[in-house]
Amino acid sequence: MAILYTPKSDVAQVAVNRQSYEQLRATISGGGHSRLQTHFPTKDFSERAAIVDAKRDVAFDTQDATFDTGLIAARRHVEESQRTLKEMASTQPWLEGQLGELAAKLTKAMEPLDQLLKDQQNAHSSGRRTVELDELARLEGVRLEGYRTLEGAIVEEYLRSYLATYRAGIKPDYPDHAKPGFYKNGPYHIKAYILPNEAVALLVKAKTSNIQLACVRSSWEEFENALDAVPHDFMASYPPLKPFTKASGSVDAKAAVSADIAIALHQVLLTTTKELVSACEQQMTEIARTNPWLEEPLAKAGNRIQQVTKLLEVLTVTLAKQEQGLRALTEKARTDTLRRFKSPQVGQAPIFEESAAPAPAYVPAPTPAAAPQYETYEEPARGGGGLSEDDRRMIEGLRGELDNSRRKMRDFERRLDYLDNLAGKQQADQNEKFKLQNDIIKGEVRSANKASWGLAAMGLLLGVLAIVANYENLIAIIVRLTGG
Repeated sequence: MAILYTPKSDVAQVAVNRQSYEQLRATISGGGHSRLQTHFPTKDFSERAAIVDAKRDVAFDTQDATFDTGLIAARRHVEESQRTLKEMASTQPWLEGQLGELAAKLTKAMEPLDQLLKDQQNAHSSGRRTVELDELARLEGVRLEGYRTLEGAIVEEYLRSYLATYRAGIKPDYPDHAKPGFYKNGPYHIKAYILPNEAVALLVKAKTSNIQLACVRSSWEEFENALDAVPHDFMASYPPLKPFTKASGSVDAKAAVSADIAIALHQVLLTTTKELVSACEQQMTEIARTNPWLEEPLAKAGNRIQQVTKLLEVLTVTLAKQEQGLRALTEKARTDTLRRFKSPQVGQAPIFEESAAPAPAYVPAPTPAAAPQYETYEEPARGGGGLSEDDRRMIEGLRGELDNSRRKMRDFERRLDYLDNLAGKQQADQNEKFKLQNDIIKGEVRSANKASWGLAAMGLLLGVLAIVANYENLIAIIVRLTGG
C-alpha cells in the first residue's frame, strides 16, 4: 500500500483507489505531492496505530524543520557579521587588513552552509523523488504466495550480504572523518530474533573483534527479556513479509550507504563551519583587546557570531537524530510497533524479484512437533466505536506539541531579527561617532597648520626688522671682513 499526500489543498480529502505500480511511478515522477508513505501488507491500519504513526511523524518533521530553519538563520547571521566587519574596515583604515581578513574568513564559513542549503533543497525535490521510487521498488518486490516460516539461515544470509555490500560501498580513499558511523563502528555481533508474527528484530553490538551472526525464533516475552539481558548498542527491526534474500540485502545496504554518506558529509560541513566561526570569534576578541575604542562594535558582532555557534550546535544534534532515524525511538516503543503487525496468512510468502535472475525460493523449514501459533494484535474493545478518550487526549497533546514547536521557532526568529536590528543600529551610531571623531581630528590638523604658518611669518618679519635696525653695524662688520 502506498499513500500520497498533496499539500495545501482547499479541503481535506481522502480517496482510496487501486493502481498499478506503473501508474504510481508516473504520479511520483510528476511531482505535485509532499510525501509518500509505503506500507507492507501486514501493516496495522487501526485508529490507534494511526495516532502512534502521526506522533512519530510530527517528531521527525519537527527535526527537519528545525534543521532547515537553523541553516537559513545561521547563514544570514554569518553574512550580517561579514557586512559589519567590512563597514568597520572602511572607517578604520589602520585596521583594514585585520578586519578584512576576518570578513574573508566569514565568507569562507558561508561556503559549507551554502552547500548544506543546496543539499536540503535537493532532498526536498528531485532527491526525494528518487528515494520514493526506491521505496516503491522494494515494496513491489513483495509477493504473497506459498508462505513458509522464516529460517535462521535465510536471515543470516541477508545480513551477510548487507554487511559485505555496505563495507564495499565505502571507498578506501574516503577520509576517515567522512566515513559513516556504521562503517567505523564495525565489526558487529548481531543476534536476530524471529518473532511470533514473523517480524524480525536485531540486537546489534558494535566495535567487536569479529563479525558474529546468530538467529533464533523467540516469543515476545523471551525477546523482551533479551532486551535487558543481551549486551547491545542498538536495535533494528523488520516487518513481517520483509524479503530476506542475498539480493535484497545488497539493495538495502546500497540505499543505506547513500543516506549515511550524505549525513556524514553534512556533519563534516557543520564541523568546518564551527571551526571557522570559532576562529573568527577569537580574532575579534584579540582585536578588541588591542583597540579598546572598537570594543563595543566588535562585541556586538561577536555576540552575533556566538548565536551562530549555538545554532550550529543545535544543527549538529538534530543531524545526529536524523542519522538515528527510528533508532531514536525507545526499544519498547519499537517492540510495541512490531507487535501490531499482523501475522502472515498461510499460503503467503515474500519473494524479492530481481531483474537479472529469478528470486531464490525459500527452503521449507522442518515441520515442528506442533504448528507454531502466531499472535495477532487485537484492538481493545471500545464502547460505541470511534476514538477513546485516551486517544482524543493524545491527539490534543499532539496538536499542542506541534503548535508549541512552531511558536518556539517563530519566537527564535523574532529574537534573531531583534538582535540584527539592534546590532545594525548600534553599528550605525558607532560609525557616526567615528565620522565625528575624524572631522574633529581633521579640523585640529588644519588649525595647527595655520598656526605654524603664522609663527613662521612672524619669525621672518622679526628678522627683517632686526636687520633694518642694525644695518650700519652689519655693513661695518662686512667691510672689516673684506679688508676694506
